[in-house]
Amino acid sequence: MGTWALTKHLIRFVKNIFGQTCLRNCIIMSPLVYLVNHATLQKVRAPIQETKIPPYPFCHVGVDLSGPYPTTMSGNRYIIGFIDLYSGWPEAFSVATKSTDNVAHLLIEEITSRHSGIQILTSDNGGENCSKAMEEVCKELNIKHIKTSFYHPQGNAKIERFHRTLHDVLSKLIEDHSTTWDLYLNQALAAIRFNINESTQLSPFYALYNRDPVLPLDNILQPRRKYNGEEYHKIALQQQHKSFMLVHKTMKKSKQKQAKYANKNSKDIKFEVGNPVFYKNHRRASKLSKKWTPYYRIIEQTSPVSFILKNQLDGTTTKAHAEQIRLAKLDWEIPNNNQGRALRKAAYVVPIESQSEDSSDDESIDSDTPLNQIAKRYKKERENSDYEDDIPLMELSKKLRGKKIFSEQDSQ
Repeated sequence: MGTWALTKHLIRFVKNIFGQTCLRNCIIMSPLVYLVNHATLQKVRAPIQETKIPPYPFCHVGVDLSGPYPTTMSGNRYIIGFIDLYSGWPEAFSVATKSTDNVAHLLIEEITSRHSGIQILTSDNGGENCSKAMEEVCKELNIKHIKTSFYHPQGNAKIERFHRTLHDVLSKLIEDHSTTWDLYLNQALAAIRFNINESTQLSPFYALYNRDPVLPLDNILQPRRKYNGEEYHKIALQQQHKSFMLVHKTMKKSKQKQAKYANKNSKDIKFEVGNPVFYKNHRRASKLSKKWTPYYRIIEQTSPVSFILKNQLDGTTTKAHAEQIRLAKLDWEIPNNNQGRALRKAAYVVPIESQSEDSSDDESIDSDTPLNQIAKRYKKERENSDYEDDIPLMELSKKLRGKKIFSEQDSQ
């Protein structure tokens, strides 16, 4: 009989004989706590969140870096892409390295100087986007920088989809000349800019400039232009208003359509601050490594599907999407380290004075050593000392400092 079968039979036996309460206590105190939680973890898709439609072009811009590609004769290996979330107008620049200086330079010298200032910038958590220099640039330009969750590119889906389309167009243009892809980059961008977008039912060129692009074929055929009268500015304003309303209407309709199909197999995942959770292991050394890492706890909720997690073992925090965490049905005990000693209390998310049973057992085992016997012989306590629990770390340090001063006065 396999391990999982034995686990199920053991749980069923304890539940039928001793009841649900005893089963819970047995599982908490047994090493099966991880197996019971980990065995029931399944893939769950959270419902997608409908984002706000920007009020005008280049109000909200997405940025991402793609590569490495084959090194060109100019030494370029990466593509830094920008896209307007309103019109879908793309910008792409070939660079040699993926550094913060390149992203900041393009944001200031190309995007801001060409399309005016932007309000919101969305990026992933790459080092070139989350550096201190990038934060200073966004602060000086009054740009709100939004970072997506780790390992969740769907948070910046429009720029990711643009890179996929760009790769398809470039592969057709360069054919077998892979070292000259940067020479065809502008032609690929023109093909995307002049093509009609499904979400807006307009081309990015028309949504941005409020007119159709003039192609080389138009210069050859010279089609007859429509006469708009002498007061062309009034007609242009009316057309701009119509295109503005059309973009908002079609984008809202397309978002609802996408959500309808994407949320077919989704489930409402509800987490609360303080819940123990499993976090998906994205850096598995092998196929035999654990898929889910325990000992995480939710400390903050930043959006309906985004959470800040804290590792109870080392105190580190990370931002995770709801699809990357699973609720732990039973809370766990903090394990000992490799040396068999309890971890430092500063890394715990529990009261300062609380101790696990494992650490108390280790202390009882080591209490018979000669060093501990000498410490007990000369150990002194204050007469007015009492039981202090659930006190902050700052207060604990003050009390320990006072105890040290008190012992020095007694020795004098």
